[in-house]
Amino acid sequence: MDGVSLKEALLATIPDAWVRRDLCLSPDGTAVAYVASETLEGSWFIVFRGQRSRNYKSIGGLVMGPQGDFFAFEAHPERGAQMVINGVDGELYKTISAPEASPDGRRVAYWGYTEREQFHIVVDHQT
Repeated sequence: MDGVSLKEALLATIPDAWVRRDLCLSPDGTAVAYVASETLEGSWFIVFRGQRSRNYKSIGGLVMGPQGDFFAFEAHPERGAQMVINGVDGELYKTISAPEASPDGRRVAYWGYTEREQFHIVVDHQT
């Protein structure tokens, strides 16, 4: 396997009781984030660099910066959808797309569909 290191590195330890899904590794391999829940029927949260996000009804669309310097994901609270970038909740929309990171990893873009049935293109939480 040319160019692939088979050396193991422990990036996170996950409690045995947690339900786990959706793993995201930074392109440089130094940071990891994952979606988890404390129960099968419970709400979901993200763990990134050992820090746990608040709980959401569902989570998807994980994306991370090249050196693990930022993290974004699509979050669904009880109603609507919002983008979370570096732990900051964005505006609440009816629905949103998965996040897209710029090639240099400095910007995050997505679209949001408003209650007024308008599409917004959002970059770094700015419309």
